[in-house]
Amino acid sequence: MRALPTLLLCLALTACGTMRSTAPEAYVVFFAGAGTSITADGAAIIKSAAADANGHKDKMVEVAGPATKIVPGYKPGEAEPRIAAVERALVAAGVDEKRLVRASLTTGKIKVDATGAQRVEIRLVEKPAS
Repeated sequence: MRALPTLLLCLALTACGTMRSTAPEAYVVFFAGAGTSITADGAAIIKSAAADANGHKDKMVEVAGPATKIVPGYKPGEAEPRIAAVERALVAAGVDEKRLVRASLTTGKIKVDATGAQRVEIRLVEKPAS
């Protein structure tokens, strides 16, 4: 009788080790200060997003920056160069430029303050029906 619980526990632990983790809803790249340079952490996030994108060639790669709503500490002119920097890094990591689409982040899901405005999000999305 004691062998059955032990066996079940071993099977459960084995299953945990073989389960694949799912990709995040969004890969979020933050920029430091007023710059447009990608940090080491940002580069690692972009690399993961590119690997995920390259494994799902049937999806588009959405790159989204903050809406241009002005909040303290945020300069809307920084959004475009940050989005472009992320797009260039994705292409350099092997993502076909034709798969990139842009979107604006809405304020519904994130708090748009100086920190929230310093982000660019990458998502894999379904291709639109033709």
